[in-house]
Amino acid sequence: MQIALDNIISNAFKFSDNQEVNILVEATENDYLIHITDHGTGIATEDQADIFKPFYTRANEKGHKGEGMGLYMAQKIVDLLKG
Repeated sequence: MQIALDNIISNAFKFSDNQEVNILVEATENDYLIHITDHGTGIATEDQADIFKPFYTRANEKGHKGEGMGLYMAQKIVDLLKG
């Protein structure tokens, strides 16, 4: 889970355009809820279906390094752990 969270939080910082990133962790009776909010430009609607595909990235277009595997692996980890 640490790998998945590290990737998701790193992406929030990477694409926040040097703006604030907020993370809120809530403990419920049976779960933890993690809310991560940044103030970047967001993900275009037409790209949202693709962000969890392997090797999909728009990072290079925005001047960032990226291989396109981070969110793919994060999703697989979260699914494996029933998150």
